[in-house]
This record gives sequence, C-alpha cells and structure tokens, in this order.
Amino acid sequence: MKHISSFIGNVGDVLSNYGFRKYLSKLGLSPARIEIRDYYQNIDSNKRKNLDNDFLECEKLQETLLIGGGGFLDFWLDGSRTGTTIDIDLDILKNTSFPLVIQSVGSYPHQTVSENSYSNFSKFLEIIQDRPNSKIILRNDGSYEKLKSLNLINKKIIKGFDNAYLAQNYLEVNKTLFNFQFVAINLAYDQLLMQSEFREGIDTEHFKKEVKKLIINIIDKYNCKIVFVPHISSDIQYILELISELDDRLVREWIVVAEYNGSEDALNYYYTIYAKSIFNVATRFHANILCGLTGKKTISLCALDRVRSVANHHSNLLPLTDFTGNLSDRAMITIKDYSIDPINKTEYSSVLEDIYRNELHFIDK
Repeated sequence: MKHISSFIGNVGDVLSNYGFRKYLSKLGLSPARIEIRDYYQNIDSNKRKNLDNDFLECEKLQETLLIGGGGFLDFWLDGSRTGTTIDIDLDILKNTSFPLVIQSVGSYPHQTVSENSYSNFSKFLEIIQDRPNSKIILRNDGSYEKLKSLNLINKKIIKGFDNAYLAQNYLEVNKTLFNFQFVAINLAYDQLLMQSEFREGIDTEHFKKEVKKLIINIIDKYNCKIVFVPHISSDIQYILELISELDDRLVREWIVVAEYNGSEDALNYYYTIYAKSIFNVATRFHANILCGLTGKKTISLCALDRVRSVANHHSNLLPLTDFTGNLSDRAMITIKDYSIDPINKTEYSSVLEDIYRNELHFIDK
C-alpha cells in the first residue's frame, strides 16, 4: 500500500495525515509515504517524479494507492492532464484496476479555471466513475456542493470530512505551555489574493490596517498578549511585515510569535495554543478545524469559500465574510455577543471512520 500526500512543512497537512495514519494503524495498515510535492510542476524536470510510473507499478503489483488529503482536486491547473495536482495519463487511469482511494481532498478552486482544465477534470471524473476499485471522498470544505452545482457528482464521489478530524481523540493540551492570558491569531496572506464566490477582491492594505487595529483593541480590552500562529513559512513573512508596522514598545511587551514546526511532534503544541487562548482568530482551513476541535470560541476570517464551509460545521467558529469597512469592530462585537455553548460535542472522528468503514471495504486488509 502506498500513500501520496503532503507530509512536511504545512501544519494542516501534517495534522490531516496524522489523523489518517492513526486510523489506518487501527486496521493494521502502514502504507509507504510518498511526498506529493515531488510531482509538482515547479520541481526541476530532472528531479520531478512521474505519477504514471506509480500507477503502473501499483497495477503490476495490484497494490492499493491512497492519495490525499489536501486540495488535490482543485481543478485549475493548466498543463495537468486532469486539471489537478493528480497529474496522471487518462489512458493509464482508464486501463488500470488496482484499488485507488482519493480521500480528504478539496475540489473547490479559488483561481481562474480555463476551459482546458475543466474539460480534463471532467474526463478524469468520468473515468473514475467507470473504473473499478475507485473512490473519491471529499472533505467538508464545500467541494461536494460545488461539484454538484456543476453536475459533476457521480456514484464514486462521497461527501466526507477532512482527515484532521481523525486526530480528534489523540490531541492533548500541554499544561506547562502558554500559562498566560492571550488571544491566538492565525493569518494567511495568500488567501487574500485568491478568488471567492461570495466576495469581491480584498484590499490587502485595508485588511492589514484592520488587523493592526484589532490587535490594539484586543490588548486594550483584555489586557492580554497576542500569539501569532504560523502554519506555513509564508505566514511568518506576513507576521513580520505586520508587526514591523506596530509600535515597537507594544510589540516588545504584548506580541508573541509561536514556533513554526511542520512536523507531527508539534501538533500538540499548536492544539495547546488554540485550546488555552481567551479566543482565537483563524484564517486557514486547518487552523479553523483545530479551533473547532478545541471548542474554544473563534473568529473565522472566511476569505475563502472552503473556510466558510468548515465554519458552518462548528458552533464555536463565528464566520466573518465581509472584509470591507470596520472589520476590527465587527470582530470585537462578534466575540462580545458570543453566547453559544463553546463545547463542540460532535464526534466527527467517529462519523468519518464510519464513512471509511462503509466505503473502503475493497482496500488491503
């Protein structure tokens, strides 16, 4: 059994794959890990792997191939034979029968989709529908509803949840860390530049001004520190840009930048931050899932449709979708008016395990 996914550098991806690994281990399964970034088009052609070879090898050995989780079915990628990160020759896909499971994936592009990419993606889904031993399980980011609106749903496509929920019963709070009052903030500058179906383009300078205002308002109202939580390396760059424009004395006294560590060993560290905060401000998809699992009240900055979708699954995630005007004031009012029991009692891990148990009966035992 092989598992192709992103295993390094992104806290969300690591969390998702950690949860999936825990689930597979209960079944006695331990697939070989293959890093999907080795197949990306931006890799030097002399070093880039070809997914065709893996499919042919799996066919020869009749070996199960797992792909996901991540936004691997976002169908905007020109130059890909499927329009997605899963760039496979469609004839090879059609003429193989080894067990193929694409799980915990997003299919909600937040970039312009060309006619060619859309056509390739449609053909890919048609082949999956007719291919034996195949299944696509979408994560809870609105992808199922998006594909349904495009009449692209077929019998092999299942509505599921992100594999991060499978980590729900394994994450623990470290009682010795962050024993001071703080609000945790996760920001994702790259998402501000992406497209969304429910908003116009975001004025990034206005957004930054409002975030700086929000930071000052939180410090004044709650007399607490701000802990910035980077999930990928580019988050650090944006945090540094932001705090460089704040008063130096304020930064020295009130600002903490959490460790960036894209490994499994750091997952409890991140979980602890979101669980021990007064409240959270979260932008990234998996930052919102982590906050959802803690049950702690969270302002969900929904720059993207997929983030708004996951916010709707948790009563403690309070979505803000309008990035114009007084964003900071609206965030403060939302927290003040928060009256819902913040404890999320839904066992998404059990729900997802049931889906896998019912849908993946054909994989290796």
